[in-house]
Amino acid sequence: MVTLLALLGCTIVLVDVPCSVPPGIPPVDDTAATDCTERYPDADGDGYGDEDGATVTCDATGFSDTPGDCDDADPDVHPDALERCDGVSDACDPTWTSDDGIVTWTTADGFQDATADFAAGSDGDPAALTYDEGRVDVCAGTWFVNLTLDGARIVGTGDVVLDGGGAGPVVLVTSGENLLQGLTLTNGAGSEGGGLDTTGGSAQVDTCVITGNTAANGGGVAVHDGSDVELRATTIQANEATDSGGGLWVSGTAVLDGTELVENTARSGGGLAMSGGTLTGTEVSIRGNVASGDGGGVTGTSGRASVLSLTDSVVSTNDADAVGGVAAIDLTFTCTGSTSSDRLGIFANTSAEAKPPQMTVEGTSRVTAVDCDFANPATEEPGLVVLETGETLGFDVDADFVCTATAFE
Repeated sequence: MVTLLALLGCTIVLVDVPCSVPPGIPPVDDTAATDCTERYPDADGDGYGDEDGATVTCDATGFSDTPGDCDDADPDVHPDALERCDGVSDACDPTWTSDDGIVTWTTADGFQDATADFAAGSDGDPAALTYDEGRVDVCAGTWFVNLTLDGARIVGTGDVVLDGGGAGPVVLVTSGENLLQGLTLTNGAGSEGGGLDTTGGSAQVDTCVITGNTAANGGGVAVHDGSDVELRATTIQANEATDSGGGLWVSGTAVLDGTELVENTARSGGGLAMSGGTLTGTEVSIRGNVASGDGGGVTGTSGRASVLSLTDSVVSTNDADAVGGVAAIDLTFTCTGSTSSDRLGIFANTSAEAKPPQMTVEGTSRVTAVDCDFANPATEEPGLVVLETGETLGFDVDADFVCTATAFE
């Protein structure tokens, strides 16, 4: 309305005349100005706001009426969120202390709770699970599982034990690129690879413990022809093979870096058995293993030509009925030590013989020693190397030689 003031003689008349809104101008919403309240900034758009930023505003854009978001930069963190194995309270629970007992599977499609799947197993009846993509984050706990991997990553946080329940290998790798990190693999059983059996693809094993597993070959780990395994800062301990390779059996390709093979047992190759494969090791410790036959520490396999290279490594304090250290059978073996250390090589291994050899060389084997230590550090006695012909030589620290089964070159 517009009020007009008219002068008619001496009379003042007020007249209300209706006015119209010009075209193109929107009407005024009188209610907007009244919707002013305390709101909370919601930068991640998850419907919950950061109460530390509370402000009175009449415009709800970018704000939420509901506080409680403890990470306003992550839309997956809010009071109604799924708790994940990620080291934070995704549900913003003020009483949260850890993610122990949670398993999360993340793929390109998002994440899902896998806790119930892992928790479904028991000793003697482990949960049989297959993962062919993504990453599985496993938080602290003991999980009875037999896992089959075909291009997946299994990462442990805290004290994570994967128990095979005595019903198969704890982890079977069949194809793809796979990762095991921060896990203990135990109580697995199989014909090969009680803890880890790789029949194809590749597996990178970082900072794991593989212990208390059994198999015919590769009580701890079996690497089959056509598969590749890299073991970094991993301990393979107290596993048993009824045939060969108490700790590790290699028919494929293996790389070891800072890894220990300790206190494993087998008929041959208490620590390591080479069976047609290739292994390259740096700073590897093969100690305290036992074989009832040959090769308390390491053995080759007759008719299965293999290649083994150990650099800055130790084969020591192993025991066997015949050869406590290395039984080089059809094995191309290189031992490379360092002149700056007298504890890198093959020494102080024992057997039933009165003068136990540290190494025997048989079949098609060819051995190269470069600064490799053979002398017993406690007695300073030279370590014996015995050829198939019976020729025997004793070597001290920093030994350099080449030999076959029939002659020292």
